[in-house]
Amino acid sequence: MWGRLLLAGLLSCGCGFDPSGATGDRDSPEPGSDAGPGRPADAAPGAPDGAPGAPDAGDLSPILLEVLEVPADGTVVTSTVVLHAGIPYELIALGTVSMVPGEFNADAEFAWDVDRPFIIYDGADYTGDGDLEMDVDYGLGVDDTDTTDGRRALRWGNFSAEHEYSAEMPGTGSTITAKFHDDPQRYGNNSGKLTLEIWGPPL
Repeated sequence: MWGRLLLAGLLSCGCGFDPSGATGDRDSPEPGSDAGPGRPADAAPGAPDGAPGAPDAGDLSPILLEVLEVPADGTVVTSTVVLHAGIPYELIALGTVSMVPGEFNADAEFAWDVDRPFIIYDGADYTGDGDLEMDVDYGLGVDDTDTTDGRRALRWGNFSAEHEYSAEMPGTGSTITAKFHDDPQRYGNNSGKLTLEIWGPPL
C-alpha cells in the first residue's frame, strides 16, 4: 500500500523525500543560495522574504484524496475528486459485506461461506455459464456499473485474509464511480458497505 506506507514514513521521520537521495537539514540553506532570515532556502532569486519557495519533491508524495463508502445494495457512488489524466492513482478497498444473511459474505474481490470461511469463491470463475445467479463477477467495481456482462473492473488481486486490497488506476480527467456487483435480482438481501480510498499526488 504505497500511499499509506509512504505517507506514514514521512510523518514519522518528520522530513521530506528527495528522489535524488540527498539528505540533510531542510532548514539549512544550501551553499551559495539566497536564503536568509525569513526566507526559505528554495525561494526564487529576487523573491521577497517570506515568499513561497519552489515546490519540493516531497510535495508530490501521495496523499489520501477521498474516502468513499460503497453500499452492498448496488447503489452507485461517485467521487468528488477528479483523477487527472495520465496520473497514476492507488485505490484501496477495505471491508466485508453480507450477500446472503448468515450464509455468504464478500469483500472487494471474493465471497465465502459464513460457516466455512476457508472455502473462497471468485465470481470471475463462474461467469459465462448461463446461470444468472452465478453469472455475475461479484465484488467492487470501479467505473463499471454494468453487472450483467460477466466481467468487472477493477481486478483486486489475490485473496486477502484482512480483506484489504489495492490496485493502480490511471486518471482519465474525470471523477470515478464505484458499485458493488451482484446478481441484480438479489441486491435486496445484501447489507453493509465497503470502503474505497483514493490515493494520489496533491495536484
